[in-house]
Amino acid sequence: MVRGGTLAYLLGGTLTPSARPSSGIGCLMPPLFPRIRERKIVQWALAYLAAGWIGLQVISLLVGAFAWPPGVVRILAILLALGFPAALVLAWFHGEKGEQRAGSVEIALLGGLLLLAGVVVAKVGWRASTGSAAAAAPPVRAEQGSIAVLPFLDLSPAHDQAYFSDGLAEELLDVLARLPELHVAGRTSSFTFRDRAVPADSIGRALHVENLLEGSVRREGERVRISAQLVDARTGYTRWSETYDRRLSHVFAVQDEISRAIVGVLQVRLAEGRVQGALARQETPDPEAHDLYLQGLYHFHKRGAADVRMAIDDFRRAVRRDSMFARAWAGLALSYGVLPVFEAGPSDSAAAGTAAAAGRAMALDSTLPEAQLALAMSLGIRMRFREAIQLERRAAALDPSSAIAHHLLGFDLLNFGRTDEGVAELRRAVDLDPFAVTATTLLAEGLLSRRDFAGAEAVGRRALRIDSTSQLGFQVVGLAEAFGGKPAEAVRTLERGRGLHPEDSRLGSLLVLAYAAAGRWDEAERVRADLRRPGADRSSEVDAAFADMVFGDRERLIRILTSRDGQRRFFEHGGYIGCNPRYDPLWSDGRFRTAMSRLGIEPCRLARPWPLPVRDPPSVGSAARSLPVLRGVRRPGGAARSP
Repeated sequence: MVRGGTLAYLLGGTLTPSARPSSGIGCLMPPLFPRIRERKIVQWALAYLAAGWIGLQVISLLVGAFAWPPGVVRILAILLALGFPAALVLAWFHGEKGEQRAGSVEIALLGGLLLLAGVVVAKVGWRASTGSAAAAAPPVRAEQGSIAVLPFLDLSPAHDQAYFSDGLAEELLDVLARLPELHVAGRTSSFTFRDRAVPADSIGRALHVENLLEGSVRREGERVRISAQLVDARTGYTRWSETYDRRLSHVFAVQDEISRAIVGVLQVRLAEGRVQGALARQETPDPEAHDLYLQGLYHFHKRGAADVRMAIDDFRRAVRRDSMFARAWAGLALSYGVLPVFEAGPSDSAAAGTAAAAGRAMALDSTLPEAQLALAMSLGIRMRFREAIQLERRAAALDPSSAIAHHLLGFDLLNFGRTDEGVAELRRAVDLDPFAVTATTLLAEGLLSRRDFAGAEAVGRRALRIDSTSQLGFQVVGLAEAFGGKPAEAVRTLERGRGLHPEDSRLGSLLVLAYAAAGRWDEAERVRADLRRPGADRSSEVDAAFADMVFGDRERLIRILTSRDGQRRFFEHGGYIGCNPRYDPLWSDGRFRTAMSRLGIEPCRLARPWPLPVRDPPSVGSAARSLPVLRGVRRPGGAARSP
């Protein structure tokens, strides 16, 4: 049996000898409403509801900005609903002693609720950014008549035709991309959704398109069955589908039929010349040469030194079978051109191979965008940047949906010091191919060149959400943090990147800079010594010289970048100058300015001293003293000298 005093306490009343109830249940009822007013329960409830509503509005905006799934809002709404009664209980007991200050228990409970909400929302947001490709894409509205070509499924009995199904999808993408009336998502982004059960509307939002072309390939001997369907990305409904049974020699005719069917369904008005001619051209009459070309494409897109080498071998075999196959020559040139990025050591043969294959491709078909880009890459390696930019502009005009054309053009404009133009081209490349890691990191490099360190860090982190192991992503984020006044964060970022890629000398050289910016000179010296070890390959020579410049010795780097051979090696391995903040200390040297002027590279007006602390002489033994900007590095027994 519940005693009256206990019941009164549970209902919020108190009993005193002078106010003990005589009889009747009504006498046991406490003064409830005065208690509610005293504890300001109504005010607490209204404040909680107002704060919850504001929180939901903010999260709704973030959902759109970061492409989080709608479930984030639902989960937060549930948490807020669950927290409402808890807030009322806390409010009631909070005023039990007439105090308006929260006690430790109440603070712990409220903190736990807030922490739980934060963990749940953060976990869902992280899942969206890493598990769903849509999270990494910048929010852009889908254009009318826009389409993405997804990788076709390999349904062959042995499941050994992935290269063929990928190649067929890519060739269809290329055919459609040449139609300026269509907006076609880039290959890298479209192929991100391979073997992933992602709803059509999510893919459409991620790729900024209204339509998806998907299909399958079943190949047996010389026969191939190709199934294709056009899907409305907004509704998931099929707008068109067809199946083709053909011989391999008729694949180009199938591509033309599919392309024309899509144009008809989307009601695209083609120019007169394209209406009369074939949309998909037969590049070679030799099915075996075409098959080798598709194998080369497959390995080329996988990247890595071994796969690029295999691509070179496949393209070589293709042009041996058909020496008039212009697209295979272009593929060979591009493969030679990117090989030095993945394979360390001398690359004279790669440069010569790029030039020879690109020249052959242009001689066979000067209107082929791939041939123009291959020749532009060859010219860039030979430091003929103005001619390269002209070819890249022509390729972008011939194929407006070519993300790689805008990518290469943007890179060369950055190198020339035309930063704003370069950033605009790179934004276009990322818009066309939102999940292309290289284009995304180059956009971040462009923002670094504009000294927009916060923007560069944000774009670099988006690249790491696309590929959490990206070397370029770690490089650009670490550099943005180092120059953006966050040296401790830069050290953590670059240490993590170097842990994944211990062989990457560029990550090592930037880690030297980050350690120095954090005042950790001994650790910077340790990494510097590792970069200078005997037997280091020639591609790391620039990175070792960069580490020397952090310690105040810029002579080695100036010798490299002012000599013809050193410049060639630098540009072969993906270096660029422009307003790159890595090389700000060099612009005060007349030799460097003269050498860059000969290459047509404009002086950087944004160059400034690096934000490093002064390094005390080792004999003193004191810690580094932080200064806002380093104008010289203090050496034992000598005055500060400009780096």
